[in-house]
Amino acid sequence: MKYFFFLLSLFLISTIGYSAEKELPKFKMGKVSAALFTKTFEGVDNEDDALIIYDEGNEIISYTKDLGWMRSFKHHKIIRIQKEAGTQYANIELDIYDLSGGRKDLINIKGYTYNLEGGKVSRIKLSNDNILREKVTDTHFKRKIMFPNVKEGSIIELEYTLRTDRAYDLETWRFQSNIPTVWSKHTTTIPEYFKFSTPTQGFHAPFHADSRTASGSISFGTDSQPLNYVNNIHEYVYHNLPALKPQKFSTALVDFYQQIRFNLNYYRSPGDNSIQNFLNSWEKISKELENNAHFGGYYLAKKGTYKAILESIAPQSEHSLEQVVAIYEYVKNNYQWNSKNRLTTKVNHPKKFIESQTGNAAEMNLFLAGLLHHAGYMVKPVLVSTRDHGRPNFAVPIIEDYNYPLVLLSFNNQRLFLDATSKLQPLGQVPFRCLSDRGQLLAEKHSQVIDIPTGHGWTSAKQLSIKPQEDGSIHYEGKIISKGYSALRKRSNHLGKENDEILEAYTSSLPDFEVESVEGIDLEHIYKPYTENISLRYDEGAGALGEQIYIPLPFKEEDNDFLEENRVIPLNFGCTMKDKYMYQIHIPEGYKLENKLEPVRVSFPDKKTYFHFTPSVTNNVITLIYEVKTGHSQYEPDQFGFFKTLYDEALRVFGEEIILTKTAL
Repeated sequence: MKYFFFLLSLFLISTIGYSAEKELPKFKMGKVSAALFTKTFEGVDNEDDALIIYDEGNEIISYTKDLGWMRSFKHHKIIRIQKEAGTQYANIELDIYDLSGGRKDLINIKGYTYNLEGGKVSRIKLSNDNILREKVTDTHFKRKIMFPNVKEGSIIELEYTLRTDRAYDLETWRFQSNIPTVWSKHTTTIPEYFKFSTPTQGFHAPFHADSRTASGSISFGTDSQPLNYVNNIHEYVYHNLPALKPQKFSTALVDFYQQIRFNLNYYRSPGDNSIQNFLNSWEKISKELENNAHFGGYYLAKKGTYKAILESIAPQSEHSLEQVVAIYEYVKNNYQWNSKNRLTTKVNHPKKFIESQTGNAAEMNLFLAGLLHHAGYMVKPVLVSTRDHGRPNFAVPIIEDYNYPLVLLSFNNQRLFLDATSKLQPLGQVPFRCLSDRGQLLAEKHSQVIDIPTGHGWTSAKQLSIKPQEDGSIHYEGKIISKGYSALRKRSNHLGKENDEILEAYTSSLPDFEVESVEGIDLEHIYKPYTENISLRYDEGAGALGEQIYIPLPFKEEDNDFLEENRVIPLNFGCTMKDKYMYQIHIPEGYKLENKLEPVRVSFPDKKTYFHFTPSVTNNVITLIYEVKTGHSQYEPDQFGFFKTLYDEALRVFGEEIILTKTAL
């Protein structure tokens, strides 16, 4: 089943009735029965760390004479803690905003911890001591709720009501979680004056969906007649949603939860029916960001800010790739990324960044853009969402979907993506954390979705010459050549480390072998492949060569990362990957290869993803070549079965023993 995204206009929702066999239960706040502690819920995993029994959200937009349009959001949630590890779900954070002009979110929080003691339900109420207020920014705060006396077997219940004049800012509702959910319900009551689009995602059909209308009225004062209007009410119920757990080779789980979002398209004034358009366009967003002191105003600051630096690192006026590299390397090597992914700068002028010499991703990359821009190069920002942040909705321009700016340089009919956050990253290579398929190129007239290149992808080649010795040991001599993201990771792991530390790391990963030496070549030459010369020794059973010689192969694939029976999340490697292993085994005089090795070819229909095994014997040298390639960065869930079969076959072939047998005299 392919993962899907779709846009669903609320007024087009068709009604799906409740099943005759099941009905949504009603839970009254403060009332939990003893039976709920031991009840087995059919259709979900009752052995998980915790279980969401009930989760209901109700959002209402209404008009008040004194405050105007207000939004009320009521949230009621019941969770059963089933294991000690599940106590983490008894700590809950809520976001609250205090905006300018005295505008504040008001919240009323209630909650209980229930325990079953001697067959009776005990109840502890949340107190003010269990609710902390933490400042995030001047306008953003968190309420941290810590339920008391929570242990394995407890049930917690939370209910809060949020009132805000941010009427347009409806909450994203997530029906699904990383623990199973028995019931999840979400209802919106929206006056006809507000038109929202509702991007919806997930794998599951609703248990119930309904659209209906109700009347509402606005009173502007004691002397005026109330204005009647129509409320559009939309209700979704989901039942027995499985936990969505992290899986290897995937992007953020937020990409796959069953959820619904709300984006305001327009508002129609009740008085004169005038339309206020809220539907963004990328051209509008581009212009706003260009005028923002923490984005365009930062990298387009007056040239004087950049002039002295440019004169010292790129004095020649003629444009060249060498000049671009000089500017790029200057930023990487003189400023430090603080490990924070941010779309905009914290400081409002590059002078402050220059003084501190450290900054977030936006401060690093927009500073680079500023230097290149004032040196006369054509640069544009490209907005991306990092792999842990979630996939953008490319159908609707939502700036919050993005958290990272890259720099796109157009030069000599080439497009080069630049990022200055890592000293070890060559020109044109995007950080692995930014490999989320596509980004948004900002331009006032021609903004567009643009592919993010992966260059060499992940490429590794291991070449070893293997020679059995007279004393029964086996000697391995060869090299490991890494390109692309494989080279970047190797360099990141090795730079600044003593050779003994690198030897120790290899020894830990190759416990059956003695690692005699490792020598890195071109460690700091980031525009070249990274080569490691390596020497190994295998001494198990050392003595005189016997009747048979077993040849173990280091580095070969042994672990299967694809053990799930099925998969609902796409496989996402970030980039293409290619691993090649070439072993040349020198047969001692008087020996021969005992087992017959057959070539193997397993591939996807498009031939871009494959496992190849090519054995040969020439002049007493056995050559074994294993190649594993993933020709795409992402594979849909319905391709997982074939992918699993391919890797099962690869591991079977890697597991075949290589045995040399003494020939008869």
